[in-house]
Amino acid sequence: ETIEQISLDSPGFRRTVAIQPEGPYVSVGDDAGFVSLYDTSQQIWTSMATQLPAGITSLAFSQDGSTLASGNNDKSLQLWDVSAKQPIAQAMFGAPDVITGLAYDSTTGNLYAGSRHGSMQYWQVSPEDWVTLNCELARRNFSPTEWEQFFQGADFRETCPGY
Repeated sequence: ETIEQISLDSPGFRRTVAIQPEGPYVSVGDDAGFVSLYDTSQQIWTSMATQLPAGITSLAFSQDGSTLASGNNDKSLQLWDVSAKQPIAQAMFGAPDVITGLAYDSTTGNLYAGSRHGSMQYWQVSPEDWVTLNCELARRNFSPTEWEQFFQGADFRETCPGY
């Protein structure tokens, strides 16, 4: 049997790997805060456009492969737009310890995270869920400033009809 070795140009300890469902990418996270994508069809490496301040400890692709989640050494969860190779909004905090495992729920699209602390968290990661939750809690629409902060690049629109 032959095992192919794929080399990275960047330094750092590789902590985690995830495979894109029905897509060309294998993602790798390292202890320097970089997420890299290996395109298996073209056999080339690319990196996400942003380096995180903490090392990457776990990765998972969404069911449709459009979003990548990274669990990070600073107890945060970062979502990535795979096609744009950019973070989606700001990192989310709330895990009791370093996130060591991630898995998307194929039914809801939400994310489960296991931590070194021995607990598991459920994260609503769909932007549509965030809008619904905002409407329920704030009982108002996003302001233009809030919209730009949380939905960078998306056209501003009313999100909470009736408010």
